[in-house]
Amino acid sequence: VAQDGSVVEARSYDVPADVCNVDVNALASDGAGGFYVAGQCLGDPRSFLLHARGATSTFRLLGDITGLRVNVAEHIGEDAFLAGSIAEGADALVAFRIRADGTVAYAKRYDGCVNAPDAIPSTAIVGPLGEVTLAGSGGAQHNGLVLRLLPDGSVGFATFPGFGFGAGSVFLLDSLVELPTTGYVGGGSSVRLTGMDPEDVPSAGLVGFDAAGHIVWANRYTFGDTGAY
Repeated sequence: VAQDGSVVEARSYDVPADVCNVDVNALASDGAGGFYVAGQCLGDPRSFLLHARGATSTFRLLGDITGLRVNVAEHIGEDAFLAGSIAEGADALVAFRIRADGTVAYAKRYDGCVNAPDAIPSTAIVGPLGEVTLAGSGGAQHNGLVLRLLPDGSVGFATFPGFGFGAGSVFLLDSLVELPTTGYVGGGSSVRLTGMDPEDVPSAGLVGFDAAGHIVWANRYTFGDTGAY
């Protein structure tokens, strides 16, 4: 789509209905003029990866993994990087690096800790050496998540930063940018679940992180009167 909204190119890619009814969640360049498209099969426990380049495409299912939801896609060179979560009580984070020829470089599961049992990614930044920094939520979405995966899929660091919204609040860290010097700035939001505590109203937040995912500064922004959204 061009800047004026006109369509530059449009293509459709058929998938047999008996294989997967696709529900697209993530899109990324493949670094070579094509695209990676990822998501779930509706009414099916499986997720999929579609690699499209021009009129050609390849489609593959990401195993028979019950409860898998892929919602982050990036490219590492020409490889696809996918991340999501598996709902099994607590949500475990999963990450895949799949080469352009369809072979798997790694496919790993990452569980949270006792105080932050969930790990749900929302966004990712790929570094120059193939490392990936993920941001999202954890601890039943009461904490943010910042996670660094090394090029082989091993963990460089993992933090679950809280933002002090008070009991019953939610902190969803769903955007992340890397600073030109050292560290990151993340954006997120809180959602009031129960109660009428004036310190626990829906709000937005910006958080500054150092290079290891620790909070350097944090600002909270509310909109309107108490209780307003």
